[in-house]
Amino acid sequence: MALEDLRQNTDIVIRQADKGGGVVVQNRSDYIEEALNILSDMRYYKILKEDPTQSFVRDYHHMIKEAYERNILNKTEKRFLSNPAPTMALFYHLPKVHKNCEKPPGRPIISGIGSLTCHLSHYIDLFLQDLVKSLPSYLRDSTQLIEELRDIEWEDNYSFISLDVNSLYSNIDHEMGVNAVGFYLAKTEMLPEQRDFLLKGLKFILEHNVFIFEGVLYLQLLGTAMGTRVAPSFANLFMGRFESSSSLSKPVFYDKIRLYKRFIDDLIIIWKGTEEEATQFIKELNNNTWGITFTSQINKEKMVFLDLEISHSGKKIITKSHFKKVDSNGFLDFNSAHYKKWKVNIPHSQFYRIRKNCTRESDYVAQSKILKRKFKEKKIPEKFDKWCI
Repeated sequence: MALEDLRQNTDIVIRQADKGGGVVVQNRSDYIEEALNILSDMRYYKILKEDPTQSFVRDYHHMIKEAYERNILNKTEKRFLSNPAPTMALFYHLPKVHKNCEKPPGRPIISGIGSLTCHLSHYIDLFLQDLVKSLPSYLRDSTQLIEELRDIEWEDNYSFISLDVNSLYSNIDHEMGVNAVGFYLAKTEMLPEQRDFLLKGLKFILEHNVFIFEGVLYLQLLGTAMGTRVAPSFANLFMGRFESSSSLSKPVFYDKIRLYKRFIDDLIIIWKGTEEEATQFIKELNNNTWGITFTSQINKEKMVFLDLEISHSGKKIITKSHFKKVDSNGFLDFNSAHYKKWKVNIPHSQFYRIRKNCTRESDYVAQSKILKRKFKEKKIPEKFDKWCI
C-alpha cells in the first residue's frame, strides 16, 4: 500500500542518487526544472517537431539487410539486430546530491531499452571491449590499481595527480569519436567490410538518438547517451586516441609520468617532478582540439581514486577503502525476503573487499568496525563477523 501510494504521488520524483547509492526524493517541479535546464542547451539537444521514427526504422532495416546480403551478418546476427517494433527511448537524470543537496544538478541518462538501436549497440560493443582492454592506460578496477601501485617505490619528488574529464560522454564529437574507433579497428585482422559496418552502425547510433521527455521529442546532437551499451567502450577508445596524440606523448612530460592509468573518465597519475611542472602539464592537456577539459587535484601526501584512499609511508604506497560522505547504508536488511545465501554473502564480500583494499592491519580493523556497525543496523547476526579475518 505504501509503494502504491508513492507510485501515485505525482508531486514527487524518486531517483537513485548519482553517487553513494542513496535514494533521492525530489519535488517534481524541481526535478523537471533541472531536466529542462539540461535539455535547453542547443549544442547538445534539438527539439523535434515531428516523430522521425518511421524513417529511422526504414534506414536502419535497410542497413541491416544490406549487411546480411553482403555476408557481413549471418542469420542469427540479422535476427538479433532486427527490431520491427522499437520503443521510444526515455530521458531522465540522476541527482548529484554530493554537489548540492538543495538543488542538485543532474546527470543525464537516456534509457534506450527496446529502442531502435538497443541491440545494435550491444552487438558493436562486443567487438570494441577487447580493443579497450588493449589500451596502455586501461584500468579494469581498483584491484588492478593496487597491483600496479605495489611495484612503485615512492620518492621525495613524487606527487599524486587525479584528473576528471568534464562531461566526457556528452562532449565527444560524433565524427572524431567514430574516427577514433576506426583507428583501433584498423589495427585488427577484421575484414574491411565488417569494420565498415561496425563504424556505420556506430555512426547510426550516435546520429539517431531520439528520446522523449514530458511528451516532447528530442534529438541528441553531440556526444553519446549514457545508457546505451556501447557508450563506455566508445568513450574509452576516444580517450585512448586523445592520449596517443596529446601532450602525454611529449618526452618532456612522458619522462615525468611514473604511473598513468584511466578508468573511463577518471585518471590517476604519479608525477615525478615539481608541482609547477605538473600544473603546466595539466594546462597543456586542457589546451586541445578534442573538446576535452579536465578538473584536477595535485597532492604530495594522499589521493582519493575510485573506492580507494591512496597515500604513502616511507617508500611504500599504501591504500585503504574510501567511504564517501554521501554513502548510504544500502545493505539488505537481514529480515528481507531475499534468498538467505545472498544475505549471508554480504558480510563475506564486504569484509573481503576492505581486506583487499587495506594495506595496513590497523586500517582494516578500523574499517571492519564501520562495517560491523552498518551490519548491525541491518540486523545481520553477529555470528557472520567470522568473515572478519
